[in-house]
Amino acid sequence: MRFATVTLLCGSFCAPILAQTTPKSGKIEVLPTPVTIFAPPPAPKADIEIAAETSVTNLASKSPVLTYTIQLGAFSDARQADFEHIRSYSYVYERENIVFIGGFSNPEAAAEVLEKVQSKGYTDAFVLERDLNAAPEHHIVQLITQTAGEPIEWKKLEHLGNLYAWACDNGQVRIVVGLFDDVNEARVLAAQIQTKGFKGAFVRKVSDALLNRVTAFDKEPAKQVLLAKVEKKNEPKNQPKGGSKPPAKATSQVTPAPYHEKTVRTKTVLELQQVLKQVGIFSGTLHGVATDTLENAYAEALTRQRRLKKYQEGAQAITGFDGWESARLLLCITRDLNMNADVPEISPDLLRNLPDKLLTEPQNLTTWLEMIHKKMATFAKGSKRNAQMAQAFEISFLKTQVQLEHYYQSKNVKMMDAYHLSLSVLKTLTEADLDDF
Repeated sequence: MRFATVTLLCGSFCAPILAQTTPKSGKIEVLPTPVTIFAPPPAPKADIEIAAETSVTNLASKSPVLTYTIQLGAFSDARQADFEHIRSYSYVYERENIVFIGGFSNPEAAAEVLEKVQSKGYTDAFVLERDLNAAPEHHIVQLITQTAGEPIEWKKLEHLGNLYAWACDNGQVRIVVGLFDDVNEARVLAAQIQTKGFKGAFVRKVSDALLNRVTAFDKEPAKQVLLAKVEKKNEPKNQPKGGSKPPAKATSQVTPAPYHEKTVRTKTVLELQQVLKQVGIFSGTLHGVATDTLENAYAEALTRQRRLKKYQEGAQAITGFDGWESARLLLCITRDLNMNADVPEISPDLLRNLPDKLLTEPQNLTTWLEMIHKKMATFAKGSKRNAQMAQAFEISFLKTQVQLEHYYQSKNVKMMDAYHLSLSVLKTLTEADLDDF
């Protein structure tokens, strides 16, 4: 395996969280620029206020063309009808249990709707940007344009082909049929559709980033189950006097809990998704949320990636790491990298009593990370075996960091502090091995 391949497989990791919304104001808290493993860190982007949905596909030859959406949270078996109280703001859609609302051509319009949905209880919602040039383009046949919140007669449309919803500005949604590589194929279908009563149907070419496949989420009655438990304090206020129940819309509202690992988007999770996707294991959307798809991909990596499988088998013989198996795996890898024969036993003591204060100053953490990055880059160039070990190290490091960040955030620690605390723990756990590596 040549170094160029290693660079792709062992890209940036251990990076800070992108951003989070401040519940009351709807503003987005800016977090630091990520540190990369085999390349210098990118120049910081001025006044970043919006989280970016990254694509592994490198289409950097084109200048970014941005569109914006709002991520509401993660929901199990949800339906669009569950969001009746906000559907009039813009079109609500779903990707892999992550629910979004709207498509906006500018951040100001997105911020306006963000404020509205947060006032309805979705305090963890945030604006997400997507680069249209980071996704392929296809020809589609546009059928209708409709105002969000109005009923769509799906039965009249579903026989026309594979349906996609395109959320647009001003609370509108376009329903289209696609996707076609050949424009002539799209034109033939458009002509056929016109004869079935859709005289305004026409062909156009758009980025796949704008399109969302129409599923049961869009068409079926309400069935929403939030992945995070909802505390009683989040229930709707202003109950009617006399003990009577509030209107149906108010009682049907379900709001995301203040924190849950499946509703919070972090850069570290995104990096783990990217690494697993590039090695051909993760097939989900790169959105930075720790869904079941990511957990399943990590479990698959433990059986498919040669070095991970080897270390996992050895790690299972070490006891005392219940709940922290990824940290145990990471320590087995770093211990193998240690050239010193006189080393202490691998111990879970620190994980049993996780600190609530930094063990190392943030500046020193950055210096340590840069040193590890350089060492790992040099090591990975040595052989194919080294490249596999570097990849195994990266995956286990990221998985452990994700788990540590989730632990701290569940204790109401701010995202930035959770990042530094988790990195401080990782440094304490591994520096003895990595210093001699």
